[in-house]
Amino acid sequence: MSLTAKLALQQLKNNRRSTIWSLFGIILSVAMLTAVGGYGMGGAAILNDMLTNLYGEGTGANYEHASHVFSALIGGIVVITAIIVISNAFRVSASERTHQFGVMKSVGATKKQIRSTVMYEGIFLSIIGLPLGFVTGLLFQWLAIMITNIIMGGINYTMGFSVSPILIISMMVLSFCMVLLSAWLPAAKAAKIPAISAIRGIGEVKLRKEKPKKSRFIGKIFGFEGQLAAKQLKRSRRNFRATVISISVCIVLVLASVSINSHMFAFLDGRLEQLGDMRYSIFFSTANPDAAALTVEIAENITHKLKEFPGAEVDAHGSMLYSLAPELSVMSREDLVSLVVLEQEMYNRLINEIGAAYGSNILINVAHEIDSEGNMSQYNPYNGMVGQTLSLYPVETIIDEGGNVSPALGKVSEVEITAQITELPDDSFIKTAYAMFTNTKAIIVPELNFDGYSWIIFVDDITGFETYAQSVFDEHLTLRENETLHFMDIAEELIITTAVINFFSTFISIFSIMLALLGLTNVISTITTNIQLRAKEFAVLSSVGMTKGGMRRMLALESLLGSIRALIFGLPLGIFMAWLVYQGIIGVFGQFFNLPFIMPWRASAVCAFGVLAVTFAIMRFAAVSLNKGSIIETIRSGRIN
Repeated sequence: MSLTAKLALQQLKNNRRSTIWSLFGIILSVAMLTAVGGYGMGGAAILNDMLTNLYGEGTGANYEHASHVFSALIGGIVVITAIIVISNAFRVSASERTHQFGVMKSVGATKKQIRSTVMYEGIFLSIIGLPLGFVTGLLFQWLAIMITNIIMGGINYTMGFSVSPILIISMMVLSFCMVLLSAWLPAAKAAKIPAISAIRGIGEVKLRKEKPKKSRFIGKIFGFEGQLAAKQLKRSRRNFRATVISISVCIVLVLASVSINSHMFAFLDGRLEQLGDMRYSIFFSTANPDAAALTVEIAENITHKLKEFPGAEVDAHGSMLYSLAPELSVMSREDLVSLVVLEQEMYNRLINEIGAAYGSNILINVAHEIDSEGNMSQYNPYNGMVGQTLSLYPVETIIDEGGNVSPALGKVSEVEITAQITELPDDSFIKTAYAMFTNTKAIIVPELNFDGYSWIIFVDDITGFETYAQSVFDEHLTLRENETLHFMDIAEELIITTAVINFFSTFISIFSIMLALLGLTNVISTITTNIQLRAKEFAVLSSVGMTKGGMRRMLALESLLGSIRALIFGLPLGIFMAWLVYQGIIGVFGQFFNLPFIMPWRASAVCAFGVLAVTFAIMRFAAVSLNKGSIIETIRSGRIN
């Protein structure tokens, strides 16, 4: 074994407190990476199964991809947080050995040998930490899967536990590289410290050269102890920077997790109210509306046959997507318009209700919005459009010889808006039928070559109706190439939707808690080590008359000021992250109704109180050691004996 390796091993044995926290950080980091990877793979599989069975082949791929994206995102956050935590532990260890490095340099040690001493610490800790972390990660993964299966209970799907050899290899390699990088950063800085400065103990963690200004405002409020606390934070900014970052990351994760939960469950409540008593739906789609197997006449015949089923109410409508933009590159959600054709009976009923003439093009000037409590209300988003003539470009689907699908804009059509609906009726059937097009520009027209046709059904006997409906379609419709017909139980869809929301909510919540624990590890390590490094300072203060009560007050004020600094950074970043999460949810679910941003006031208050309480408790716990040992011996050795 080389000399540098022996020195590293001796350092790990001598400074057991720092070694334990470094090892704990490595184990927890590796465990989280392993758990995130395995949980994400299991989640992707169950999402694919659920949505493929519900919507058909290929439809689960988007959610499977979303699960992988979530895994990669959380894994990236874990890696960044872990590097901060582990690197800070190695930086503190290197700071404690500044004098030793100075002596080594004075007798001829090179920068490479200084770096190797710290790097060997990382290697030795990895030998123990990586296997323990991987086993712990498998335990975390199993617990997370058990919790998820309990929360997602009520569906006929169970998330399984699996371990992939590729996952094992990739996680171990990634974790080892993460530890080496964490050790290399402080090792490189330690190697640059001049020998004289290192011997004098004013290396990388030296005090600021300029004299800190007196904090008069803090002094007036908190007294002499407050001034000392403020000066200490200014002098030791590097010592507390990692703590501030860790606390800020914890706050961001908590607020982002709360934002996901509040917005997604608000969406779920609104969707349940919007769908009302709808029980079943059937959807036809075609890539060629000009030569579709389903014509208006066939659709009307199918609708009448479906209505013959005992107790069934049926709404039928066709639709075609158009764009106001002449180019795909500039097309946005605001440019999209749906032309809708209702079954004849329902169209006649509608024009009679609003007093419009037959043949009118009717704008649905109604959209839904929902408050933070899940209460639904209507509003009018498209005022002033009656009388306008819109130039519309059909958004067509082009399928080449290889079967590749791509969108294109067809020939422009002119549509004049001659009437509008400004309020949906209270009748649950009509309200639900119209709600399928709210929050988009939808125009009901008397005739249309549709590329999609839907039947919305209210019926109690779902099983009997499904069998009956299949026989009706077998009798009246023969699908052509690139045409699909999909039957869907709305109750099952809502169960699956709830399960998907619960999955992502659980995913984020579990691993946000784990990341918070990783950040808390760094906070504990930094504060306790900082107390140990300042043992001589505390002994000197005691020798000149500072009481134990004054010492505790000074440390409490240090934790208070440091926590406030972390909250100043963490709370705005956390609220911004919560807003970004909201924007992502709106991008996916905003087509159904408007959902306002739910400000995480309560979670922010809990974070603020939690940060103050945790840092204060850690500081008080670490300060217990100050009551031990002789003041004279502590001043001589610089350590608490």
